[in-house]
Amino acid sequence: MKRSAILAEEAGLSLIELLVVTLILVTLSGLVYATFRYESLAYSRELTRGATQADLRIWSSRMMKDIRNAGFDPLGTAGAGIKSPVTHQDVEFTADVDKNGSINTGAGAEKETLGYRLNASSLQLLQGSSWRTVVTGVTSLNFQYYDVQGNEVCQPNTSCTSVSSIAEVRFTITAQGSDSSTAIAEGGAARIRNPTVQ
Repeated sequence: MKRSAILAEEAGLSLIELLVVTLILVTLSGLVYATFRYESLAYSRELTRGATQADLRIWSSRMMKDIRNAGFDPLGTAGAGIKSPVTHQDVEFTADVDKNGSINTGAGAEKETLGYRLNASSLQLLQGSSWRTVVTGVTSLNFQYYDVQGNEVCQPNTSCTSVSSIAEVRFTITAQGSDSSTAIAEGGAARIRNPTVQ
């Protein structure tokens, strides 16, 4: 009798105790996995948002630099300037970057004929005669045009042909974040170096 009592005490876990311990371990594992998955998705979202924001900043800076040079014509013979017509979603322009007195059409055209536009959900760059996508996921691109006195010269939502009075271009680019509730916006303003004063 004593021997069976001692063996019963040393026997280990009963089936119910084993089930309870297993249930606790499964619950804890599920909580750890759910927390890990949530943190992983949050990290991925922020990483994508950061990359999108960096892309917009880089291209906003590039747009300001390019637009500032629109109409650069040191010899006065190239006829460089903003091309007509412009809209509030695209602008094209030329600059005599190599200072040879003309706008290149063959080699070097990609540096002297430039433009930016929104095409579907892509920001595109014109270099020479071809457009290429530089940023995707763009939801809006808006250009505004001002004369030397600071008056807006082209009305919103219209095609503008009076480009000779444009002295400043302001723009805003908005892109969709990784989730639909987040929008990322960048903007800038570029004063044209040698505006035509009318």
